[in-house]
Amino acid sequence: MGGLTPLQVRQVKELISANLDGDISIDAMAQLCGLSSGHFARAFRKTIGMAPHQWLLQRRIAIAQQLLRNAKLSLSEVALASGFVDQSHFTRVFGRITGASPGQWRKTALG
Repeated sequence: MGGLTPLQVRQVKELISANLDGDISIDAMAQLCGLSSGHFARAFRKTIGMAPHQWLLQRRIAIAQQLLRNAKLSLSEVALASGFVDQSHFTRVFGRITGASPGQWRKTALG
């Protein structure tokens, strides 16, 4: 089984990036690529090296890290602006991916 074409990868990444605050289904991504849900999920993992949901979470964390550099934004504001449902979920995912809490990461980033 092959992976996704470069065009499919670009289209899916654009869809995910445009909807960071929404819940994008595997079905929607698969339909965009003209594939079944199961085939799409396997092809995405083979091509990108992670599941679509993991890529989405990493993209949200990257946006959050940019926003955390603005000391005027509260952690709750950063959480919502980067597509998380609430600060608690944001803190759990951020810590799991970066190894630090958002507050600790901000302190380090702002020096």
